[in-house]
Amino acid sequence: MERVARSASTRRPFASAAATTGVGNGGDVVISAGTIDLTGGSAISASSSGSGKAGALRLTATDALALDASALRTSALGSAGGDIVVEAGHKVELIDSTIGAQAGGVTATDSGGNVTIDPDYVLLNRSDVLASANAGNGGNITIGAGFFVASADSKIDATSTRGLDGEILINSPNELTGSVLPLATPAPVVAGLLAQNCIPRLARERSTLTVRTRGTTRATTGYLPSPPLPATELARTQDEIAQPAEPAARVVPPRVAGCRG
Repeated sequence: MERVARSASTRRPFASAAATTGVGNGGDVVISAGTIDLTGGSAISASSSGSGKAGALRLTATDALALDASALRTSALGSAGGDIVVEAGHKVELIDSTIGAQAGGVTATDSGGNVTIDPDYVLLNRSDVLASANAGNGGNITIGAGFFVASADSKIDATSTRGLDGEILINSPNELTGSVLPLATPAPVVAGLLAQNCIPRLARERSTLTVRTRGTTRATTGYLPSPPLPATELARTQDEIAQPAEPAARVVPPRVAGCRG
């Protein structure tokens, strides 16, 4: 089954399936669109309830593929699982969703399907990517993305109950797993900021005192000189400087009777 559209989007539960119940293999599901958006319990699956192998899923979005409480699944109750290939030009985002290729066969050849995801961004939020098996080997999970972000409660699992576990390869130069929390921003200390702001202003407004003689016409510090004295006051001051100082009066103590001076 193959579908080609500009956009594949659903806001109500949606199901697209290719199933087999006999010995033949299940059919493949191929969907190509600009964006693929599944929400509200929607599912695209290829399954087998008989001895035939489950079919494969191949979804190609030139922009983005988003799953919200939805699933992409291949499953086989008694045989090998089918492969899942997801390609997107921009991002693949899963919220409370699952991409799973599971095999329930009882022989060593009943391996889990392989899962390949190849966009620029992969975002997993409380979501699972599975490639599990019962008796056969687990499938391989390959994620190639420029940025890979997964929450702590998301799971990537390629295990087998009785066979060998599959390989998980996350090829991303920017990989972040765990809880993503915003950084706490400390409250600014207002008192400290105000004090620091006043320090340069006080230094800038500080007063200065320059002492100099009256005859100097220009201050070396760059400040304006004191205004000159009026002519009458200047002449009186010069006369006072020119006159010699009067000698100090000699004080003679009085004679006291009975004492010789």
